[in-house]
Amino acid sequence: GRLTLWDGEYLLAPLPLAGADGSRLLAAFAGLGQEWCGLDLVVLSEPQPGFEREARGRGIGPRVHFVGQAPREAEWAWWIHARGAVFAGAGAVSGGFVLRGLDAGCPMMMLQSDGPGAVIHAWLDRNGCLPRALEGGGDDPAAAPTHRLGRLLGRGPVVTEAVARGRALAAEHGWERTGARLAAALPDLAATTVRSRPAAAA
Repeated sequence: GRLTLWDGEYLLAPLPLAGADGSRLLAAFAGLGQEWCGLDLVVLSEPQPGFEREARGRGIGPRVHFVGQAPREAEWAWWIHARGAVFAGAGAVSGGFVLRGLDAGCPMMMLQSDGPGAVIHAWLDRNGCLPRALEGGGDDPAAAPTHRLGRLLGRGPVVTEAVARGRALAAEHGWERTGARLAAALPDLAATTVRSRPAAAA
């Protein structure tokens, strides 16, 4: 129910851009056709001068925006109004962060080639949350990310199904179900917690 923080449609990069994967995202975004010429790329990061220069060099400088890291309430607004999200960063990725994106119904694409992002990619793919049919892009490997991105933004049936699976996966990790699983796995701890509640309340 939160209002959008952006005037118009946008693709979300929820992490700072990094290395070759960040450049691949900018190249894919620049390669989108006229259908998406009004789409902005919003990066939840402080300004990154190197990537800003690269965006200008690719002719998309005015459409790429580094808006700073988002507090939790603002982060949710970014997720729910994004046309899609692409991870093209490096370093640690919070599982809860990814789950919030799934719960918001934001279709995702992963460009990380190694590190924690690759682990998240494998987990999402294993659970059917990444649209497999987005692969491909013809004979030119460099065109593949643009092809995948265009189909993600188009939100066809394959993307819609992946979004539904993502929401179901996020629901499986809600606090109520997680608490029940922990109680079953750690019965002694659960019993101790229940017995200690009256004393704690007193």
